[in-house]
Amino acid sequence: MQHVFELPISFTLDQVIKFGELTGDNGPVHSVDGIVQGGFILSMLPQWLVTVIEQNNIRRLPKAVSIILESKFRNKLESGKTVLVRFELESLSGALSKINWSIFDSDKEYCSGKWIIHKS
Repeated sequence: MQHVFELPISFTLDQVIKFGELTGDNGPVHSVDGIVQGGFILSMLPQWLVTVIEQNNIRRLPKAVSIILESKFRNKLESGKTVLVRFELESLSGALSKINWSIFDSDKEYCSGKWIIHKS
């Protein structure tokens, strides 16, 4: 059975600038134009998934190791823009959970990918 969960998200310009300072990825496209770094987006996926799990009273995952298998960045995500993150997952039971994720709004998809969580 496939489950689909969505969560509204956004990044402030201040967050983008701070992330850039911490990682060295603070070129003008981020620090001036306010485009969110791909690494910043990927680093937030676990937190957003936990939020979705808690909001929907889903049993928390046991100790787990996750692997982002694929990430495609199609359009630049501007700071200050509210978009949705969508998680499509088959099941949280069993040893493996396969998750498709995407970040989008009504006009376009910004990025998407595949994610596997192996529960130990």
